[in-house]
Amino acid sequence: MKAVIFQIQNEDFGIPIDYVVSIEKVQDLKPIPNLPDFVKGIMPIRDELVPIMDVAYLFTKKEITDLDEAKVITVQAEEFTAGLLVGEAKEILELEENTLKPLPIGAGDSSKWFSSIAMEENRLITIVNPDSFIGTLEGLDDIKAELENVRNEEKASL
Repeated sequence: MKAVIFQIQNEDFGIPIDYVVSIEKVQDLKPIPNLPDFVKGIMPIRDELVPIMDVAYLFTKKEITDLDEAKVITVQAEEFTAGLLVGEAKEILELEENTLKPLPIGAGDSSKWFSSIAMEENRLITIVNPDSFIGTLEGLDDIKAELENVRNEEKASL
């Protein structure tokens, strides 16, 4: 399995490449009021307005503040296309199936966001499951509704 690797507070995380649409610099990020704190706003990506979610904030409650260096990993999940704001997308790695291990039992509530852990050359890489991650976010219906409103406003202004 190939995965895009990113780091949050010296921990490695991976997103299976099958979910990844693109990796972008942060540009034209437009804040949207009344959404959960982890939603930084919306950004045009490949002719679509995509909600941008601060993954560091969701995982650690510490926001990414340096948007000039940050990257957006655009993922296509079951619920919708989302932009995951990360400090940097470090690399694309080929992870051998035999290096993937199930999560430890009792890994806590957020464990529903992850599918497995990869042991790769003295590194632990936690694999994110974009479908369950995005599908279980707090305020998901609000995000969808607001996204629909903004898209409709965009169409109306054309």
